[in-house]
Amino acid sequence: MIGDLVGLKWRDNELDCVKLMIMAQRELWGREIQASHEYFYSREEIKEVSQNIIEEMERIAYRVERPQEGDVAVLNIHGGLHVATFISDTEILHIFEGHTSRIARYTRPFVKRTVAIYRFREVGKW
Repeated sequence: MIGDLVGLKWRDNELDCVKLMIMAQRELWGREIQASHEYFYSREEIKEVSQNIIEEMERIAYRVERPQEGDVAVLNIHGGLHVATFISDTEILHIFEGHTSRIARYTRPFVKRTVAIYRFREVGKW
């Protein structure tokens, strides 16, 4: 249930936006997505990790213009990429460093920072 994914605390090397997205895909839509890279990173490595996120998403998903439930938004936030899962066509589940996971409306500030919206074409390694 979505409620089980709200209020989780960010934990360095344990729970970040990528891991929350993977959890949501498994818990809400039964998709088993495994990261092929470790996404534990320092501030200095954020740009490299961000490029890995785009490469991985391009491999297992395709870009769409209009989101629907289960899609993933990749956003440019403070010079690095952030991922969020659409739980409806207007709401996302996400987590920022130092905060807890939450549901937010996909409003103009998020839309302006969106690099791409992806829909999974297959289930597999990520």
